[in-house]
Formats: sequence, C-alpha cells, structure tokens
Amino acid sequence: MRNTLRLLLAARDPARARLTTATAVSLGVLASALLTNQLIGQLHAERSLLSVGIFLSIMAGASVKDRSPRERLVTTTLLIPVSVAVIALAALLAPNRILAIGAFILVSGAAVWVRRYGARAGSLGTVAFMGCFFALLMKPTHDQLPALCLIALLACTTQLGARAALLLQRPRRQLLLLFRELRAASESALDAASRPGRPGTMRLRLARIDATSESIDAWQRSSDAELHADGDPRTLGDRVLDARVDIQELCYLLARLTASATDLPTQLHRDLAHLRTVLDERAPARDISAATEWATDIIAHRPSQRGTRLGATFASYLIARCVHAHARLRELTIVDTRPDPRPRSGSGSAQPHVSLAPKQDPWTRMTVQAMAAASIASIVGEAISASHWYWAVITASLIFAGTTTRGGILTRAFRRILGTAIGIIVGVAAVALASGNVNVLSAICVLGVFGALYFGPLNYLYSALFTTTILVALYRLLGKLGADVLETRIEETIAGGVIGVLCAYLILSSSSKPALDAKVNAYLDALDALLGRLLATPVNPVTTTALRTGLRTLELAQGDVDTAVSGMSTAFLVTGPRRTGNAVHLMYIATRSAARLVQLDGDLARPDPLVAAAISRVAARASAARHALAEARGQPAIDRDADDHQSVNALLQDQASSFDPRSPSGEALIALLRMDWTLAQVIDDSTTELPLERGGRNRKRALKVTVPPV
Repeated sequence: MRNTLRLLLAARDPARARLTTATAVSLGVLASALLTNQLIGQLHAERSLLSVGIFLSIMAGASVKDRSPRERLVTTTLLIPVSVAVIALAALLAPNRILAIGAFILVSGAAVWVRRYGARAGSLGTVAFMGCFFALLMKPTHDQLPALCLIALLACTTQLGARAALLLQRPRRQLLLLFRELRAASESALDAASRPGRPGTMRLRLARIDATSESIDAWQRSSDAELHADGDPRTLGDRVLDARVDIQELCYLLARLTASATDLPTQLHRDLAHLRTVLDERAPARDISAATEWATDIIAHRPSQRGTRLGATFASYLIARCVHAHARLRELTIVDTRPDPRPRSGSGSAQPHVSLAPKQDPWTRMTVQAMAAASIASIVGEAISASHWYWAVITASLIFAGTTTRGGILTRAFRRILGTAIGIIVGVAAVALASGNVNVLSAICVLGVFGALYFGPLNYLYSALFTTTILVALYRLLGKLGADVLETRIEETIAGGVIGVLCAYLILSSSSKPALDAKVNAYLDALDALLGRLLATPVNPVTTTALRTGLRTLELAQGDVDTAVSGMSTAFLVTGPRRTGNAVHLMYIATRSAARLVQLDGDLARPDPLVAAAISRVAARASAARHALAEARGQPAIDRDADDHQSVNALLQDQASSFDPRSPSGEALIALLRMDWTLAQVIDDSTTELPLERGGRNRKRALKVTVPPV
C-alpha cells in the first residue's frame, strides 16, 4: 500500500517547489493576519480591516512570478511602496465617487497593460489594482488612512520575509531530491507500462518524467545554483538525458509487448527486477552494484539480429541501459564551484524582467476590454448588491490575468464560477463542522490559504475554490455569514464572469486560434531547426552543444503549446477535450523521439544515407503540418494522400534489407518513424476549428492515441 501510494504521488511536485513556496507564503499570510489583528486591537479600528491584511498578503505572495529567488525578493520589495502609495492616492479620491471609480477603472486597465513589460511589472500592476480596490471598498477617512496604509505595509513586508527565507534553500539538497523524484517517476511509469490496458496512466506518468527532467534543467540554469555534478555541468545534463530517454523508450516497448500478450516473459521480469533495484531508494549498495554489473555485461554484448522485430531480447538491452543510466546518476558527486559573475545562457538573470521595448502582444486590446468589463461590472454588481458589488468587479478584472486570448478568458471565467460554487459548498460544510470554534475557523482560513497557493498554479479553479472557502470562514469569524451573503457571492461572481467574457468576445474581439497557431508554428520551427542540426557532420563538441540547445528550445516550445491548450480548455468543450489532449500528447511523443535522436547522435555513423533520408522526410512532414494549419484558416488545402508514399514507414519498407533495428542507426530510424507517425496524426486532426471561433466546422472523431509504433 505504501509503495502504491508512493508511485501514485511520484514527481507530482518536482523538488517540492510548490510545497515550499506555498508553505512560506502561507506563513507570511498568517503573520500578516496576526499582526493586523493586533494592530486593529491597539488602534480600535474596524474588524473588517483584517480581510485587507489577509487578501493583500495573499496577492503579494501569489502574484510574484519572477524566474529566480533573488529577483522575486526584489519584486516583493517594490510591492511595499507601490501598495502604500496607491492606497493613499485612492483614499484621497474616495470622497468623489465618480472620480474614484474612474481612477479604479484606469488602474484595472493599467494592471493588464503593464504585463507586456514582464513578470515584475505584472506583479506590481496586480498589487496596485488590489490596493486601489481595498481603498475604495473601505473608504477610509483621513484618521483611518494611516491604519490602512500600515496594514498594507505589514501585508507586503511579511511576504518580503517569506521571500528572504526562501533564499536559504540549499541547491545541493534540491538536486538530490530531484534525483530521487526522477527515480520515483521512472518506477511509476515502468509500473504502468508493465501492465496491459493502462496507456492513459502511462501517458501521465511519462509526463512526470518530463517535468522532473525539466526541473533538473531549470536547477542547472538557475543563476543562484553554485553547484555542479562532478564539476562539469554538461555531465549532469547528459546523464539526466540518458536516464530520461532510456526509461521512456523502455516504457513504450513494454507497452507494446503487454498489448500483444497477457504477461511479459519470465526473463523480462527478472531483468526488470535489476532496474527496480537501482530505482529503489532503500536498496542496499551491494544489490545496486550487482545490478550495475549485470547491465554492463548486457550492454557489452549488445543484441544484433538484422531483419527481426523488436522484442524481449532488445527489451533486456533497454533495461540494461536504464540500469546503467540511473547507476551513473547515483555515482555523481555534487561539488561546490566558484560562482561565475557572468550570467549563464538561459539563466533567469540573463533576461531582464522589464523591457524598454514592448513586445508585440495584444495588451492594448485586452486593456480596453478589462476597463470596459470593470466599468460594466461595477454597475451590474451594485444593482445586485450595494454592499458586495466589488465581487463582480474583482471577477471581471482577474479573469483577464494570466492569459492573452479570449478562449483563455472564457476558461478562467468558467473555472472561477465553478470554483466559487464548489468553494461555497466546501466552506459551509467546514464551518458547520467547526461549530463556531474560533481556533478551528482560523485553521480553516490558514489551510485555505495554503490550498490556494499550492493547488492554484495547477488550475485556476482551485484558487477560486480555496479563496471562497477562506471567505466563508472569515465571514463566520466576523459574525456576518448568512445565506444571503453566499447567494450574493455566487450571483456577483457569475455576473462578473459573464461580463468579462462578453467584453472579450464583443469588444475589439480577436480569435484565439492565431495565438495557438503561433505556438504550434514555434514548435515546428524548433523541430525543423533540430532536424537540420542532426544532419550536421562531423560530430564535434560544437554540434553536440547545438543539439542540446536545440532540444531545449523544442521542449520549451512544447511546454508553451501545452500551457496554451490548457489555458483555453473550456473553448474546446464543444468538439471534446480528448482531441486537443491527444494532439498535445502526440507532440510530446515527437519531442521524446527528438530527445532520443539527440541521445543517439554521437553513436551514429556519418554520413548515414538512410538516416539522412528519414530526417528529410520528417522535415517534409513537419512542413505539411504547417500547411495543414494554414488550411484550417481557410487557405489552400494540401493533398495529404499524395504525400503518404513519402513517409518514413514507406522508406523503411523499401530499404528493409538495410535496416537493423538494434543498431544505433536503426534506433534513430525508429525514433524518426515515431516522430513521422505523430506528425501525420496531428495533420489528420488539424483542420478542426476552435469552437466559438468559426463554428467548429470540419469536426472529426477524437483520436484514440495509445502507444506509438516502435
């Protein structure tokens, strides 16, 4: 049971980054609440100011998303004067309601517009918006204004302390933890691949291996990390790539073997026992050493049987490679190195957070939409409830954060409304169980803050759910909870969400499809560039470094596509989320195949005509995918059927006598075959249009992706 739970939870939070951040920020919110409560008692101020200290501290912690810990510390420091200044200025305007509302609408638009300048500007804009909102909500007099400003100061200062504490994290411990999670994720994926009928589970667990590998890469690129493996940063990258790619290749092969048989051969089970030994954190050193010796012997007698299909013998060879790769990771010595004063390529410090030249993004359009949404929501919200009108405004404004497309705005609105509804149910149940106990209600608030910060980055629904739970508990603490309040909360949230979506779709509306197409085209560009580098000859350190860089670019582009699709998930409900999920999964398979090619590049003979021909055909398939996207936008269609005979599969059938699947070139051809297959599947489903964009015409049945060909 314990092992099953460990595999289920493996690598869900690489290096426990979300857990660490959520804990630190939650403690900052708790400190802000305690200090605010003490300040209220000393100044005999209104108890409602407690909500300002709590929610402003939450926003000060959650909105900071810079790349490195030091940059997040600097941004949090800047939040202090910004929040206090905005609150003071908004309070001065509060007596003139028209002027105050006009200023608030301008601030809501500015909070969206400044996001074009990077994460730091976006954080400052968000906290400025919340500060202005609280100033208008509380309507402080001149005597009350110092207390409100002091509470804002405390809210941001406590988060500054939390960010300072996060600087004390030990990079060496983080890396060792990531290694353990990579092993756990690998064992979890292996468990799913070894059992028949579990392709969906295997898909999710392979994605966790990708996420953990990316976290290790991010650790290595961090400007704050002054440690390297064996003193050579390339050693770490190469060994992680080997461990990741080999286990993924093995999982694909095992999935196909289990699909054609009720169980794996007995010999494979014995071989897999060696791999599980190396992946086991509690395995004795002598057992790991014995498994490594077995793997070394198997690799030294590499199977080579021309003209046969991949099977159990080759699976044993892949198992041995996995054992060897993870054993080499265990052997790494993590050593201190003298920090390089120059920023490393790809590090967070290499790119400033505030750019003097704005990027070509639709910020002006979204600024107008956000301002219109805030204006209309303030009117409609006050019509619903004169005392809680701000819930509609908050919803209408915040759904524009974190997205640049109307499909993304629709998704965030849907998730906020659904999360609010679920949060009311959860909050009422929790408050009922608390039976008015102040300590229990306070604990519910603290747990709600942690939940919003820990689960919120995964899905905006969780953020809305836990925030509403906090509100329910807080209103119960203040003695203001009633059925009318809960009813007003859901009504105002629905009104704000609907208004925001309507403004996005009716005011300066722009289709979400070009934004998604741009992400996909960037992915295809990165794939094309990587394929071009693979044709470079001869192999040398320069080309090897270029391949690693190209693979990283491809993986980042893949992540952008995944994020874009996830952020517009509600827009895909009409045609079914399975199709888009399968398309993203197919691209992940192509990316893993590209990683396999990069891994094999040093072993390939140069020139290899068959591999070169296959690479050219995959490049042509990627070009066809680009044309298919153009076709979906109403441009001239391409004849896909005429291109089928140019597939990698057709090439291998024509050159069957020259194809040895167990040689390095054969393994490269299998990876290219898989990549060609995934691109063909993407092309077949690419003409489906986004629902709510052009009516969703040319709909097809969702693809049922299981395991790619090997």
